[in-house]
Amino acid sequence: MSDGKTIAFFPEAAYGPALNSVGIAQKCRELGHEPVFLTDPPMAEVFEDHGFETYEVNMADPSLTPEEKSKYWDDFINKHIPNFDKEPSDQLDNYITECWDAIVETAKWAQQDLPDVLDEVDPDLICVDNVILFPAIKQYGVPWVRIVSCSENEIPDPNIPPYLSGCRADDVASHHEFKRRYDELIAPVHDDFNDFLREHGEEPYPHGLFFETSPYLNLIKYPERLRWDRWNELDPDRFQYLNGCIRDENETYEVPPIGNEDNPLVYLSYGSLGAGDTELMKRLLEFFGSQPYRFLVNVGEYSDEYDESQIPANVEIDSWFPQQSVISQADVVIHHGGNNTFNECLYYGKPAIVMPYVWDGQDNATRLDETNHGIKLHRSDWTPEEFADALESCLTDEEIQANVAETSADMQKQSGSKKAATLLDDLLEDHSEDTSDRDKAPAVSMLSNPTEIDSDDLDDWGPVPDMIEGESHTAGTVIYKGPDGESESGIWTCTPGYWECTVERDEFCHFLEGSATYTHEDGTVTEIEPGTIATFPAGWTGTCRVHKTVRKVYMCR
Repeated sequence: MSDGKTIAFFPEAAYGPALNSVGIAQKCRELGHEPVFLTDPPMAEVFEDHGFETYEVNMADPSLTPEEKSKYWDDFINKHIPNFDKEPSDQLDNYITECWDAIVETAKWAQQDLPDVLDEVDPDLICVDNVILFPAIKQYGVPWVRIVSCSENEIPDPNIPPYLSGCRADDVASHHEFKRRYDELIAPVHDDFNDFLREHGEEPYPHGLFFETSPYLNLIKYPERLRWDRWNELDPDRFQYLNGCIRDENETYEVPPIGNEDNPLVYLSYGSLGAGDTELMKRLLEFFGSQPYRFLVNVGEYSDEYDESQIPANVEIDSWFPQQSVISQADVVIHHGGNNTFNECLYYGKPAIVMPYVWDGQDNATRLDETNHGIKLHRSDWTPEEFADALESCLTDEEIQANVAETSADMQKQSGSKKAATLLDDLLEDHSEDTSDRDKAPAVSMLSNPTEIDSDDLDDWGPVPDMIEGESHTAGTVIYKGPDGESESGIWTCTPGYWECTVERDEFCHFLEGSATYTHEDGTVTEIEPGTIATFPAGWTGTCRVHKTVRKVYMCR
């Protein structure tokens, strides 16, 4: 174990990422480290209540009063409530675009405070749980870790649904259509973000990307049993699944007498955004009154909106519940797909009805449904009969019950928070040692004649995922992989076929055999034949048609 070090956590100013980081920080403190939190001022109390020191980083105009900041977000929520009913593809030109615009603005404000705050804290390690890059974090000069507490597809891959799309894994056509429209509609915001990166000495990002993976370590909160089948598998030296991050909580909850205590208990929490749709909440309360179950309903800051006459005898509402205690006692949970509740339900083995409205909730709802750990239901377009059937299925469906039980057992085998803290401790120890040997250049990696390597001696890299025609199959071998996990060189072969192609990293290619045609989305055609040398920049998107099996030597970075 490394000597006690200062670890600066900088989570997004939202309860899900904040509490996720609290869970990890608690375990780091048990290992003798000093975790501190960099935080937007309104969130400071969350961390201070758990005994952590905080340092303020303004994520908005500091001249605004707390009341003015609160009003801004209230107005933002109220404006978009009608958009919460739309499918993700129909939210692109309203909520998603405007939300990214607001997030970029938070990064600009934070960048003004971060250099001075980091100098004051003098951390040995920085952990960021957000969806956007803060240049000051990357440039500070100590290892930084990215925590992914949203859906796993926040780290993209050509073989999985695009982030925020809510697409099913097997609906490849919808993947491409969503990504096409996303890149098109988000372009003005993304161009503004890239200008911000250039201003602060960073290279611009490829289309639609607002954050990069850390070269040191990336912690993915997502349950490993629900992970997608990636085309490019994540390097375990840099990417680790945490199977949730359940924090230590002392609060317990005693369920009040709301009907027959033998009736199943259902807990509903829509998060702060969803609770603002009080008309929908009142409709739910009326429906709950007709059901043979007990209900605990989190109404957030809107408890004054409900008259006692609107609350059925089998329902208890409150502005806050100790969620882990409640979920552990519930039989079914109804939620919006936020990643904390998503993980807590699976950790405690509780089937869920997920009624998403925005952001990663769409992806989590679809993934839960298609892996049969619960049911996805539209947030408002439902009948009482459909909702009653969903509740009944969650309570009685043997496959759903078996799946959540197995996933719960897998998640509880090891504490995700403890695993994260151990990985951070290892990273600190690695970087506190004498690095002279590790800084030496590695030995040269070489092959004398790559054209003479028999195809049978290459590793089977599987079929190309996004075929338009034919069934192209790939094989290859890695000659060298850099210590950062990003740089790589090797040999790649591919049999004939026609597919959609997206290049994830800058790639230099020297084609040795075969013929192919690469067509960029703007219509530019690149013909490949033996001897062709080509460089594909990260973000290149188009199609590839292999006419005759190709073999190339490649280098990616």
